[in-house]
Amino acid sequence: MLLGNPAFVPVFYRLFKDIAVAKNLLSLIIGKDIVYLELHKREQNNNSYTVTHLEFSALIREENGNEHYIAIEILKAMYFENIIRFRKKFHPPQHDIKEYCTPENSKNIAMPVLSIYFLTHCLEHIKVPLIRVDKGFIDMSTGELLNTENEDFIKGLTHDSIIIQLAALRNNSRTLLEKVLSVFEDGERRPDYVDIQEEDYPKEFNDVFERLLRIGATKQVREVLFTTHNTVEMFSIKEKELIERESRIADQNKELIERESQIADQNKELAELAELAERNKEIAQAEKKIAQADKKIAQTDKKIEYAIKLIAEAEGISLEEARKMID
Repeated sequence: MLLGNPAFVPVFYRLFKDIAVAKNLLSLIIGKDIVYLELHKREQNNNSYTVTHLEFSALIREENGNEHYIAIEILKAMYFENIIRFRKKFHPPQHDIKEYCTPENSKNIAMPVLSIYFLTHCLEHIKVPLIRVDKGFIDMSTGELLNTENEDFIKGLTHDSIIIQLAALRNNSRTLLEKVLSVFEDGERRPDYVDIQEEDYPKEFNDVFERLLRIGATKQVREVLFTTHNTVEMFSIKEKELIERESRIADQNKELIERESQIADQNKELAELAELAERNKEIAQAEKKIAQADKKIAQTDKKIEYAIKLIAEAEGISLEEARKMID
């Protein structure tokens, strides 16, 4: 059967805007039971042609029966560079206090945030399909991992993440999650739709299958989706090229600053050498004057000795007695 390809931005958007489908799919992705899910409308204000951005409030039920709220943020892009640029321009968004804070106990406490990244192209060095990034809280003095379960302030500070690399999902069906996400075709084989038989797809996620089947039901709809996706893809590639160009310019500016710093250091060193040379010249001139003075003193001493000798001869006394007469 021909399904709308959720790797396409418009299909992806329609899939996760179906709350029932999103609730079922996100429960599987995060590995927790979602009791209640609400889609925020705020993402419509984050105008980006290259990143699909959705935000949810979710009531989670843990295995022990405890329930709590978290914020789930979904970002989909072709390249991780697109998301980095999006973060700089739009994140963190200006949250409405009622949407961003948990209603538990009527306290305005920021929800813990779980970010889920869908990347069309894999990261440079890691090629596995599914990556979980959990950030721990550590006692800096002892290195002990701290239990922050009841610390609402700390839980609201750090974002855990899940990264889904669509290109790496191909031919990977080791787990239920990988099988369910197999409909996210990366677009290299059949970009406009995914051809999967219903009996080959996990039955407990038939709602995902049926939703994609409705989205990709007609060729006309698929053609519109394909055109929209191509536009997004073009912007993504151009943005990636722009980011790479900006990075090269930044590296060149950094190198230029380093060279200017080196030149400044060299000029400073030359100035110090010039100052040292001038001091050495002054010292040499002073030493020359001292030598001339010493020479004159020696000549004077010689004249005095000659005069003492003449006095001693004239008076018929010793040189020592003659010196005492002069003194």
